[in-house]
Amino acid sequence: MKKVTASVVCLLTCLFSSIAVAQAAVPTLASANWAVTAPHNLAKERPTRSEVEQLLGLGDTTENSPSLCSFAFADLRRNGTLSLVAASDSSGRGFCNDIEITDRTPDGFQSAGPTSAEIGQGENVTKLIKDIAGDGRLELVIEMEVGGYQGGAHCGLEWPVIFAWTGNEYADVSAQFKDYYRQRLAELKTNIAALQLTPAPEEATTSKSQSTGDDGPHVEGRVIGLPQVVPTANSALATNSYDTDCLKAEEAKTERFLGISRDAGMADAVRWSESDDPLTREFAATVFTDIGTPEALNNLKSLASDSDSSVAVDASDNLRTLQLGPISTYEVDTEQWSPNDN
Repeated sequence: MKKVTASVVCLLTCLFSSIAVAQAAVPTLASANWAVTAPHNLAKERPTRSEVEQLLGLGDTTENSPSLCSFAFADLRRNGTLSLVAASDSSGRGFCNDIEITDRTPDGFQSAGPTSAEIGQGENVTKLIKDIAGDGRLELVIEMEVGGYQGGAHCGLEWPVIFAWTGNEYADVSAQFKDYYRQRLAELKTNIAALQLTPAPEEATTSKSQSTGDDGPHVEGRVIGLPQVVPTANSALATNSYDTDCLKAEEAKTERFLGISRDAGMADAVRWSESDDPLTREFAATVFTDIGTPEALNNLKSLASDSDSSVAVDASDNLRTLQLGPISTYEVDTEQWSPNDN
């Protein structure tokens, strides 16, 4: 009898253990209620970081595995069901620029996200969620990279892109918010006007003045000279100069976007292309590519023969990009998946 009892206990223990393992295999969030009206609203009663990582398949111990940077829930589709906005880092350097929107659908889960977000955009995704028009409809405003990453020495051209649910998909809807970009343009002009370059080191010489009279005093004076300084990639002067250039490039791109001037920024881009600094010439190639006019194309061809190999390669790559035409909207990649896929 004891043997039978022991066998039954063992059988039940194994059965319950199997059930527990099966339940543990399903992420908690996969079975949670994502409704806005749910008793435990996920936007207000946030799940744990580990629960989000488990759902998205992030944060495991394998080498080079993407890690979760931040997350937030919001009613982006305006259908009464919350969406999960999450940012992850796959670089291993804390870039946090992989941003995805995850929604529960009748067929499982669907993730959508843009490519080439600016570094650091996902450090706090809550800041990306905005109601731009004040109409209760939520959008994501993400700073996107224009051109390639230049290794951090030179700032890159950034562009705020507005993404929203259109009823069928998440898409770039920036063209619907011209007032937002007009306000942005005004802010850029103010920031550019206020930004001052770091002054160059002073060089001073001391000299004696002539007497003011027979018995007058002699006065020592200092003559201050500001030598001409050529910025280097590591100097404070170069950093401020780069920042100013990037603000001017964004200002010009905004003017082109708003239809103020088709070739806004050309004069600056030409000046940058003639710089002694290879990083600045490489930046000019990015701007020429974004302008996309025949004049810009001709200048880009010149940079494709630059004496610096990095500049020449970058310009050549951009020429191939221009064959497809200037980027007018930013695409959003979409994927359907199941929690069991992770």
